Amino acid sequence: MKLIKATLNDIKSLQEICIEAYSKSFKDHWIKNGFDLYIDNQFNETKLTEDITNPNTDYYFISFESNNVGFLKIKYSINNTLNNDSELVKIYILPEYKGKGIGKLALNQIINKLCSIGKKTLILDVIDTNTNSIFFYEKMGFKKTGVTTLEEPFFRDELRGMFVMKLELS
Repeated sequence: MKLIKATLNDIKSLQEICIEAYSKSFKDHWIKNGFDLYIDNQFNETKLTEDITNPNTDYYFISFESNNVGFLKIKYSINNTLNNDSELVKIYILPEYKGKGIGKLALNQIINKLCSIGKKTLILDVIDTNTNSIFFYEKMGFKKTGVTTLEEPFFRDELRGMFVMKLELS
């Protein structure tokens, strides 16, 4: 498993893996045309270009056996403040590659990077009914620190509850 930082030259490939990995896991969480609106909002070329050129944000391909099998998005500070908090905004792996330890390796690499630049905490939000992901994050050392609600139009109401989870970095 390797993490490969996405560049502007990678926009098309990044867009492809973002849409494929997200849709295979969460397409059924949306009603009406919500899925298409979300995909267009989050993974259009303009948005990905803005994120890649933002010094506070990085996208990484999760590569396994020379194939892109997922991606992650990290923010090095929350709300662009100069603090020691960072945020795991997105991490998605194609379902056929889950359970192989790839997510753990990818997350450990990001944690090591964050520690090397002096970050003290890594925060994320996870849907409160996503028990597999919650279990994974807890195994990685994250603790539930709060609750929030996903505010996306056309997202299923019963899936809007989210846990805020935090990992203290050493």
